[in-house]
Formats: sequence, C-alpha cells, structure tokens
Amino acid sequence: MSTIKLKRGSGTPPNSSLAQYEVAMDVTAKQLYTSTDGTDVVTLSNEYTDVDAVSAIEQANLTLAGNNVAEGGFQVYASSGGGAGEEETLLASRVKSGGLNNRVSDMRTISRIKRDLDTVIIDAGNDTRGPSLDYFLTSDSGAVEQRLGGLAFQSGSDDDSVPNYMVGWGYDNTTGDTLQIYKGNHNEFSIFGKTLAQTSALITNTYVDENDDDQGDVNVVPLTVKSGPNTGGATVSEFWNISDQPNAKVKLRIGLEDSGTGDLTSHGEIRTVYDNDRKNLVLGLLNDNGGGFDYVLSVSKDTVNQNEKKVNMEGQFKVDTNMEDYNAAVFLEMDMENAEDPDGLPQDYIDGINSNSDFKGRAGGIPDGAEIFQRFTFAEGGNDPIPAGFFGCRYDADNNGELSTMKMSATKHDDSDESTLGVNTKNAFTDVPFKYAAYTDTTRNALTVDAGTMIYNSTTGKMNYYNGSAWRAIDDSAV
Repeated sequence: MSTIKLKRGSGTPPNSSLAQYEVAMDVTAKQLYTSTDGTDVVTLSNEYTDVDAVSAIEQANLTLAGNNVAEGGFQVYASSGGGAGEEETLLASRVKSGGLNNRVSDMRTISRIKRDLDTVIIDAGNDTRGPSLDYFLTSDSGAVEQRLGGLAFQSGSDDDSVPNYMVGWGYDNTTGDTLQIYKGNHNEFSIFGKTLAQTSALITNTYVDENDDDQGDVNVVPLTVKSGPNTGGATVSEFWNISDQPNAKVKLRIGLEDSGTGDLTSHGEIRTVYDNDRKNLVLGLLNDNGGGFDYVLSVSKDTVNQNEKKVNMEGQFKVDTNMEDYNAAVFLEMDMENAEDPDGLPQDYIDGINSNSDFKGRAGGIPDGAEIFQRFTFAEGGNDPIPAGFFGCRYDADNNGELSTMKMSATKHDDSDESTLGVNTKNAFTDVPFKYAAYTDTTRNALTVDAGTMIYNSTTGKMNYYNGSAWRAIDDSAV
C-alpha cells in the first residue's frame, strides 16, 4: 500500500498556497486544511478532547433521532437553578436480581429519578423537595400546551415515624390550579374525588398488631365512611345495581374468612328488591356456602299506596333493655288522627300485638281447645323463669254456640295452681271468685262515680250500687 504524504508546516497555510482540494497539515496545532477553489484555505479538523466534547454538548440542544441504545445506561442532569449541587437526575439502568432492597425479583429495566439537594433532608415532617414528573401535551406548532398532571414524592424521617408520601395531581389549564388526586404511603392512601371501579373493588385490611399481643388490632377496619361538615351531618354509603331487570337485587353479604386456608364462611345478607310496585328490604341468614337464604326481617312499602308499610320478623323476637329508667322494652305509638284502615276510614283502635296461630293445611280446621297465650314470668339472676300469670284466648268448638273464650290467670310460682278469670261473649266469669272493692260509708260517700258502679260496703256488710243519684243496697233497701 502506497503512502500519501501531505504538505506539512506550522501555522495556517496562506491563501493561494494550496491547489483545489489539496490537503495540508499544521503539525504544531495538529489541524488539517484544504482549498475549495485553489484560492481560499478551509480548516478540515482539529484535535478534540473529551472536555471540548462535553462542553459542546452542554451548550447545545441535542436531538436524537432513530433507535438510540445506551448499553450501560444513561444519566440526564438538569440544573434546578436553586444553588450549587441541587440537581435533578434521570437514570435508566438494568438492575440484577436482588437489587433495590430485594424488591426486584428478576432482571428488568427501570428508570430512576433522583434529586441532589445542596442541604440535608429535613429531620421532621415531609420534605416537599422530592423528585417529580410532569406530563404535557403540545400542539405540532408548539403554540398550544396543556399541562396534564404529574407525580411527586415527599421524603419523611429516617426512622419512618413520618412516612414517605407519593402524590398525584392534575391541572386546570384555564386557572392553572393544581388539583390533587391522591396522596398515599404504605400506611394510608387518600383519594380526592370519586373512585370508580369498573368491575369490582376488593378492600382488605392487613393484619396489624401494634400492641404486639398476637391478637391484632380489632379497631383497624377495612372501610371507614366519613362525611364533612358541608353534608348536613349525614353520612351515606350507596350501593347500586345498574340493571334493567324488574326484580334486580342489591345485596350486601357478611361472612368470615379463615386466614390460614382462605376458606369463606357466609353468615348473613342484606338485600333489597323492587317487586310488583313494592320496595322490599330483607335481612336473612345464609348457609356456609352462601345458599339457603332464611328470612329474619322483611320490611316493605307499597309505592302506590304510600300508607301501606309492613314489617315481618321470622323466628323468635327478644328485646332486652336497661330498666333503670323504667321505660317499656317495646313502645307502640300511633297518631289516631291520621290512622286509616285499608278502606280509608278512620280507626278508633290500635292493633298493638296481633298473635296468630295458623292451622292451615290441617284437616278439620282449628282444633277444639286451641289456645293463644301471652305468658308472664319472673327470673332471678338468670335462673329458670318463675310463672306469674298469663292471658289469652281458647277456641271452643261447642261453647254454647259461641266461638271463643278469653282467659286471664294468675298462677303460683311453681305453676301448680291458677286463679282464672274467663270471659266469653256472654261475659261469664269462671273458675275464680270475683271480689269487689270494699269501702266504708264515709269513703263510699266521698267517691265520684257513674250510675251502675258497685262496691262492697264494709260498714253494713252489703253490696251497694249507685243508681245515678244515691247509693242503694243490692236488696234495694235504703242506705
């Protein structure tokens, strides 16, 4: 291979010293020159150091087109203008298994955003000088720019008494206001605005044992609903079933899960359904697998006839109350001025408790001697109840042509004997002596009573009745 030797010398060749496209070298400055037309002298190249290259890149706007690969990763430094050493860094690199405090389980590529401060991280509270990302949209001409939102991080204390926070926000491009969307850390997560789950949302609270008693903190609940002061004092949770089916249900199921096996055990369910112009709210119990719905409480309201509301309870109903204030355990109240029967006529009575024994399906109808009783008992310290008395009705198929007998009874505590007052449609009192109140002549004459009132006169030993103007003995003698 032949060797090409260039003109050599020191300094820049003078004009017209080089022929067109002839090359010369300045051996002192280590530069190459040529001439484009045989008259001018043009510098082809000079020695370029790394410092020169870095300086040139730092002062230039660099645009990389095509596929650009950084084998060892790359770093981008942007001076924040806040002081020496205060820089924001974008670092992309590949991290091997076990990196990042063993949170990366396999080989993967990550992007790391780091900010170098000219001061130390604050000792208390959240440091809002953390790294952040902003997202923009810009029109092709660059004339219109929209700031979409961003992510930011705030560091906490080194001992984690104040945790790190991640914050997300959006922007109002008209006002320039920052609209916070969420803020959270490993302990809590706050969402600002509505949260929409397209398919389903599962809320689980992890095991928390701040007291180190291996019991867990039972006060840590998976969901707490609070309302602000501008909601009129009402806290409302709403459940909706978006369906066009006429009998679509909304259900709230309650159960337990075995933390060891993950097996679910259903316990109860609250459901509501709109059926045949009637709104129904039902509480029921379930089998372990969620089937076999057994009604416990049913509440319904007719949407056509607004006055028709019904509450049905299945099974035994028990009311416990603290009797220190001497109030009734169950209090029934009705405004008689507004009460109407199903035909719209005013009611002059209240059905307090309606006891019903249903003998449907039994051959022969209601059995002779069938009874419905309300029983009263006493109990001491949770011991077995002591009978006190009862009242109720007995059905007599052949009671002198009458249908039923009402029976009231006081019983001995061992339930071995009873004193009974029975009343049927003939007002017959059976199985018990009837005792009138006793008065002397003086206490009798002080009474204010209606005609027909009867007493026992303990002064004369006779029954007395009041005829509307005077007291008379039962034998109609003067008293």
